[in-house]
Amino acid sequence: MLKSILQVVFFIAVGALIFNDFFPHTPFAVNISTTAILFIMVVTIIASVAVPSIRRTFSPWSSFRFKLILTIYVVALITGFTLIGGSSTAGFDLYSPLFIVLVLLQTFLLINEYRRLNRKQ
Repeated sequence: MLKSILQVVFFIAVGALIFNDFFPHTPFAVNISTTAILFIMVVTIIASVAVPSIRRTFSPWSSFRFKLILTIYVVALITGFTLIGGSSTAGFDLYSPLFIVLVLLQTFLLINEYRRLNRKQ
């Protein structure tokens, strides 16, 4: 239960961080700083690793699913925000060569992890 809550908080923080990057002059971005969002992300990661009852619930397949869903979520957010007219201040828009290379690299890593996990079964 706590693991799921931390994952949801992490996803919300990632979404808020990307939103702040694409729309820095909105009231949301002005009122909630990037530093606060990064702090929330770091706290959720530390809690996931430091609390033994949470750490024991991570299996290789649950870790793979989390990475896959996070990748799809980030790509969908960046695609959506780019298509509705946002522009990334960090340079991670849909047409950035760096973004394309990172998505391809993550896809390759996920495919390799999937194959490795299937071989273990």
